[in-house]
Amino acid sequence: MKNANPITIEYVQSFFDLAKTEFAFLAERGFVLLEQKRATGISFKDGFHFLYSKPPVEIVVDYYDMELIPMFCRDKDKVSYHFIDRYLFSNVSGYAGCMFPLNKLAEPIQKIAHDIKNNYSLILSGDDAIWKKIIALVNAPQEKRVLP
Repeated sequence: MKNANPITIEYVQSFFDLAKTEFAFLAERGFVLLEQKRATGISFKDGFHFLYSKPPVEIVVDYYDMELIPMFCRDKDKVSYHFIDRYLFSNVSGYAGCMFPLNKLAEPIQKIAHDIKNNYSLILSGDDAIWKKIIALVNAPQEKRVLP
């Protein structure tokens, strides 16, 4: 069956614009937008990329292969938003993963940006204590789940 409303490049690029708007609060907190890449096609593999920096922290926001992955970087440590949300904040976002098709992407962009803006100040500032806790969580052994 043919889709009555084909996806256009303008539609795909509108999510770049939305993400740039939603993450604009980072500039207000002193982060500099160092890189930005807009989708160049309509393939599900295409997407967008932003890199914000305020030493000692960098934030990468990527959407490729239908995966929205904000990543926090400090020194050599890189930790995804989804990991921090799950293990530090008890999955307050409610997301079980990072895959969002275009028709469901707007809400996660807005919700994740809002969550970071309101709850991640210590992480954004590079606070030693919170980063030590995050790295300890990253390095902790993961529970193995066995099917019954």
